[in-house]
Amino acid sequence: MAYEWKPLPIVGPPHQNLHDERELDVRAAQVMDAYVDEAGFTVKRPGLEPFTVTQGFPVDGLYWWDEAEKALAVVNSTLYTIDNATGSTTSVTSGLPLPAGNRVSFATTPDGSDVLMASGQNIVSTDGSTAAALGDADAPTAVRFVTVYDQYAIAAIEGTGLFAHSEVGDVTAWRAQDLASAEAKPDRIVSLLGTLDGFELFGKTSAEFWINDGVTPFSRVRGLTFNRGCGARYSPALYGDTWLWLDNNRTVVKSTVNKIDEVSGQIDRALHSLSSVEDAIGDVMLVNGLALYVLTFPLANRTFVYNIKQNDWTEWGEWNATNGEYLRFRGNSYCYATKWNKHLVGDKTSGNIYSLNRDYHYDVGSTLRSMRRTGFITHGTGNKKHCRELRFRLKRSVATSATPAPLMSVKWRNDSGAWEPTRLVSLGEAGQHELMVSLKQCGDYRTRQYEFSHADNTDWILMSGEENVEVRVR
Repeated sequence: MAYEWKPLPIVGPPHQNLHDERELDVRAAQVMDAYVDEAGFTVKRPGLEPFTVTQGFPVDGLYWWDEAEKALAVVNSTLYTIDNATGSTTSVTSGLPLPAGNRVSFATTPDGSDVLMASGQNIVSTDGSTAAALGDADAPTAVRFVTVYDQYAIAAIEGTGLFAHSEVGDVTAWRAQDLASAEAKPDRIVSLLGTLDGFELFGKTSAEFWINDGVTPFSRVRGLTFNRGCGARYSPALYGDTWLWLDNNRTVVKSTVNKIDEVSGQIDRALHSLSSVEDAIGDVMLVNGLALYVLTFPLANRTFVYNIKQNDWTEWGEWNATNGEYLRFRGNSYCYATKWNKHLVGDKTSGNIYSLNRDYHYDVGSTLRSMRRTGFITHGTGNKKHCRELRFRLKRSVATSATPAPLMSVKWRNDSGAWEPTRLVSLGEAGQHELMVSLKQCGDYRTRQYEFSHADNTDWILMSGEENVEVRVR
């Protein structure tokens, strides 16, 4: 038979919901440390650019305080303010009742003059210069989640199905009798998220939406109770009027006040294979106009990333060059500093705070290795095939003075065998702008899996690829 150009399945999202990558043919098996853009191209994820340093512990919380035009960071029970776009920090108060290792929830008071914080003990209030637990003796003392809605502070009481609320218009004043119970099911409240229209209470086996009814003062909205619990207290995150969380069946769900959808079909099997999911943490991060739900499993050491608008998944991580493996993404907390147009990410161990930046191609000076791996390609036949040439469309001319000859690595394995030696493709030295590059004399196979990776300190966009193959008689 004559040689024909056949497209490689390297456009669009990957699919991980099978027992084995050998079951895949026309779908990619994995995209790592990259995202898939609107055109289906594989784009290197933003790097973590050093921004500021606090102390050598995980960053448990980051929050953009819009009224004060500064960011707040909680590290090892110490509150810091990040005061400007250059990363100047001020240590406000240490030894706060914000237990180290617990994620911190934040809420701005109705007049914008203070911020409330909680992570398992007392509610803490700060004006940016000082910080302390609320002084009212009736204020709850076992609170992981706090929000402000309709002139009230709302606090979920740890280990119970109850929530407390402050006096209207005064978040520092509380009464012991101002309690209500999440009533749809007799389960404990494990998480809480507030919106402009109300607040969502997440239980172990249900989730329900509450509003100010002007009388009690809060009541559950009938018809907006979901028979979906929360399987990880720190997984809920809000994007506009949409909630995303990991439910009690290890399924990621997306809901509005009108409906609920399962969205983790591409990774369900991977989620069910994890050793533990209760410690999952979720944030919605904005990358080049894309809203990404970043869901990290610290004990399992993996991070899955959901593109909310495109409804697809990839993975992010930290490349361990010594062991040749990916660990979980370094981010432990996140906020978008709107005034500075900076996406701030708090480190999982060091207390460092980074700027998530598409023009920075390292992770704090360490290798950021982006990768795309196909399934086992057959081009529709089990007959032996000869590949005369591979051809790729890439972003080129990305060389810099620090990296004058960036490369893409290409490797493959045939018929489930060992990986062949890596081949290299130039991403273009200075002045080389051609989009198309090729590799020749690529051998015989019946099924073939390709892996494309990029670890240099430059940009990488893999647009498409094809191979010139001849199908043999048998």
